[in-house]
Amino acid sequence: MEVQTFENGDIGKSKHPTGDTITDVESHDSLGSSQSPLSTSPSRTPSGSMRVSWAQAPGLIRSLATVRMANPPHTRSPTGVVAIDGRSGAGKTTLAAAFARELVKDDVAVHVIEVESFIGGWNGLIEGLTAVAEQILAPVRTRGFAHARTWDWHSGTWATDVRIPPTGIADVLILTGCGSTSTACAPFVDVAVWVEADEARRRERVTGRDGDPSSWWKLWAEQEERLPRGATPDVVVEN
Repeated sequence: MEVQTFENGDIGKSKHPTGDTITDVESHDSLGSSQSPLSTSPSRTPSGSMRVSWAQAPGLIRSLATVRMANPPHTRSPTGVVAIDGRSGAGKTTLAAAFARELVKDDVAVHVIEVESFIGGWNGLIEGLTAVAEQILAPVRTRGFAHARTWDWHSGTWATDVRIPPTGIADVLILTGCGSTSTACAPFVDVAVWVEADEARRRERVTGRDGDPSSWWKLWAEQEERLPRGATPDVVVEN
């Protein structure tokens, strides 16, 4: 089994979480059966989501994904999809890496991608999510792989086409980023996760990671707020 980690800057953008790592794992074709026990039971939000602490989250998401992916409609798809959503600086990418490590324990083939790698710049979030759903999630669910064009945040232009995953077929695709559980993506998602953190803390993290975000913070936040959202997330993670 080969495990590769890379910094977000290596996938062609400079703005969104750059201090975190993404894990890409290729291995065999079983989701595995181990469960990560929770020390305390998760609570429920008024809308019915499971609310968990940061420490509980990877194991609970793993357990929920195992159940969902063993039943229709997932059993008709070669790849399951777990989406980790939240506002800028919430900790989505860090959680995605932690969840990927949970899967790696059982040699599950995992591929992690970020929404922001496939949208057309600062004003492209809403339109870009439709493309992510149609060009990536739909084919991944039906045939196990997709091809999509990446956005170069440094040059502000479209870059190369990539295969997702780079080789073979992943058991689980983790889609992380703003809007990954939005209305456009939701029909293709097995488990929807929302990472919650207050704005002051999120902005502090982004500033420490990328420098002052004043030039883009408001513009990006306005798009986040306009995103069409339908179903309640399965899991809300407090960070």
